[in-house]
Amino acid sequence: MIKKRYIVLLSTLFFIIGCSDMGGPIILQPQMDWSPSALDFGVTTVGHDQTGVITVTNQGEGLLQGEIILDQDSSSFSLLSSNNFSIEAGDTSTILIQFLPTAAAAYSGSLIINSDDPGNAEVTIPLSGTGVAQRVPAIQLSASSLAFGSILSGSASSKQFSIVSSGTDTLVVDSMVIADASYSHDQMTPISIAPGNFVSVSVTFEPMTAGDHSTQIMVYSNVSTSPHQIAVSGEAEAPVGYASSIQPIFNDNCIGCHGGNGGLSLGSYAQLMSGSNSGAVVIPGDAANSRIIQRLKGIGGSRMPLNNPALPDATIQLIETWIDQGALDN
Repeated sequence: MIKKRYIVLLSTLFFIIGCSDMGGPIILQPQMDWSPSALDFGVTTVGHDQTGVITVTNQGEGLLQGEIILDQDSSSFSLLSSNNFSIEAGDTSTILIQFLPTAAAAYSGSLIINSDDPGNAEVTIPLSGTGVAQRVPAIQLSASSLAFGSILSGSASSKQFSIVSSGTDTLVVDSMVIADASYSHDQMTPISIAPGNFVSVSVTFEPMTAGDHSTQIMVYSNVSTSPHQIAVSGEAEAPVGYASSIQPIFNDNCIGCHGGNGGLSLGSYAQLMSGSNSGAVVIPGDAANSRIIQRLKGIGGSRMPLNNPALPDATIQLIETWIDQGALDN
């Protein structure tokens, strides 16, 4: 009875292990699946790297084993994973490939997987990528200097320049600094400027004190040669007051003949600007062609004041300055 049970047990065990139709044991086979079928790294900056992933899955019932080979004309592709692999049934493994272009060019290669999968003993996965030159920001300023000339203190004048992004990467202007508070610009920083584009900057000169106002605009950016600079210059002139400086000259030297009895009257600003029977005697901003200056210098007629000593050159110069400043009623 015991012997019969033993024989039955052995027969059953042999049936579980299995046998082929020819009587041999069944061999469990691996089956390899992979993704993607091709690996394209796209565009990569020279000197920078990208890492790609290839997934290998064993969909069979037996152990999957094999080796990985890189085939390429250059050394831009490199294998970060082991050259050999062993994957249990139902498991997945990843293959890491690095792409590091050394020049601006197109690259290609192949990843070859040799395995013991009877249906896929050798699999070739194409590799590709393109190296491009490193993008670099660059800057061009449309002007190297801005000259505002001479203006009255308390007045304002504006000039413009452009910041051009002349490189291959985005230009970032972090700040624009002007040491002299008489100058200001209309841009909020930071400013990002795409390659090929530009930004216009308006600079205003508004001095509150007389004197020379020469300084620089310092343009700070992400360009390696930053900062870049623009020289700015301007002269502020104190305004000559009509009431305090000009009318007293006329009162002391001219009212006797030009006090309001017809013709030219110099008793007030309004009368002066009304001119004479022959027309205007003051051309605001143009002292040289103003008839009152010409007559005070004896140009085109008798020198004024008539039958009295000529006004000092400094006094005439003061009236000229007042006219060149715009002949203001100040």
